[in-house]
Amino acid sequence: MIETTADVFIKQGIERGIKQGIERGIKQGIEQGIEQGIERGIERGIERGIERGACTKTKEHVIKCLSKRFNVPVPHDIQNSINSYSDLIALESLFYQALDCESLDDFRSYLVR
Repeated sequence: MIETTADVFIKQGIERGIKQGIERGIKQGIEQGIEQGIERGIERGIERGIERGACTKTKEHVIKCLSKRFNVPVPHDIQNSINSYSDLIALESLFYQALDCESLDDFRSYLVR
């Protein structure tokens, strides 16, 4: 069968259309991937910032609680130990221990565990 000029143009048009479609699809996929990556990064950053802020506040509350309960400045070794914590759940546990301990030495022994 002999290809006519029209057949050649149609074939080239189809090939060009397929190529353009693939290129557009790839471009859209990359753009969507970048957008989703940025959104996830922002969400994770916000979550980490919130957690860090909560940790900082909980550390402050533990120290203030101890100072208020025993009416003395909290010794630096205890403050340093409290400030070394980075896990919010552990810090919340320290806060409850600060509420329940009998003395600063009692709280200090809890920190050693």
